[in-house]
Amino acid sequence: MGFIESARHDRDAVAEFLVYVGRDSRARPAPLLGIARFIDELFVNYPMRKVYCQVYGFNRQSLRLVRHAGFIEEACFHEYTWWSDRYWDLHVFSLTRDCWAAAQSGAGPGAAARRAISAIEQRLSRRNASQTQSASDGGS
Repeated sequence: MGFIESARHDRDAVAEFLVYVGRDSRARPAPLLGIARFIDELFVNYPMRKVYCQVYGFNRQSLRLVRHAGFIEEACFHEYTWWSDRYWDLHVFSLTRDCWAAAQSGAGPGAAARRAISAIEQRLSRRNASQTQSASDGGS
């Protein structure tokens, strides 16, 4: 499926995170839900005030995802890396605790992503309840 990790938890209350989603899982809702829960974890359980991530320009799906989630582009390193016959930019994004909290309450950048995540959570919850009911009906 993939992995999520964070690094550089420093005295400035800043963290960086890295996400890799396997090719077979990219069209599924679970990666988006996992990223949202991970960011929640960083802001709720740690004294982070800002989270950074970096995305290469060739990764259009991730660029859309971080922008949709409310991340703000803070920097762009032009022609940063060589991949597949050309140089690509490296985009640096950030998300602040305040921006994330606003999105959670349905306001500001990232609110649309929060609504999408809530819909995914509800859909998964209904599916799990249905599977649990089916299992208990079959076991009687």
